[in-house]
Amino acid sequence: MATFPRTQLNLARLARRTSSVEKLADAYKKQVASMTEDYTKQFSGYQQKVKETMAPFEEALNTYTTVSKPQYEADLAAYKTKLDAYNAALSAYKENPYGQVRASYNNRLTQKVGGQFYQGDYEINGMRINDYLASIGSPTRYTIGQYRNEGLSGLNPDVQYLKPAPEKFSDQAPSAPEVPTAPQIEEFDSSEFETKKGALEQTFKREVGERRAARLQATRRTARTMLGGIKE
Repeated sequence: MATFPRTQLNLARLARRTSSVEKLADAYKKQVASMTEDYTKQFSGYQQKVKETMAPFEEALNTYTTVSKPQYEADLAAYKTKLDAYNAALSAYKENPYGQVRASYNNRLTQKVGGQFYQGDYEINGMRINDYLASIGSPTRYTIGQYRNEGLSGLNPDVQYLKPAPEKFSDQAPSAPEVPTAPQIEEFDSSEFETKKGALEQTFKREVGERRAARLQATRRTARTMLGGIKE
């Protein structure tokens, strides 16, 4: 029965080990590709879930940014303008609460004094003095006696009166719209994938190392056999 020289046997074993490493590498690549595909699917599902969770918040934020906030800012600006105008009017009133207006004597008017009617009376803009003051909201009123005491004499006297106080400011400041709060989003957990991938890589490296060590040992053995001579 024919037998192969030992050198040829060792070379055949070396070839098988080399082929075994290549197959191991191919298997490793396929496993990594499969794991990566599963990871990609899981991550895509995670992204879709995040998108669905964030959709109501993004819609509310868009409404806040384009509608609620600009409207609030416009209302607040209008409120401040009115408040500033009121404060300015109140300050001016406190500084000088009195006004003055020119009256004129009208002979066609009559006035009643002590049950007697007299011809002639003062008017402002076609109204008797007290009627005019009432029309502008002034609390000042004059009697016939006061005409004299206040110096209302001549044809065009100046009438002093208390200005109406500015109407109390009652506007309410606009309320700021509520800022939408983003939902809590958990980070994607890739630890399982990383663990499995790391374990697979370690296994591959270990097995490749074992095969390379065996191949190196076989190569050395073959070299020693060749140096020692071929034996049948």
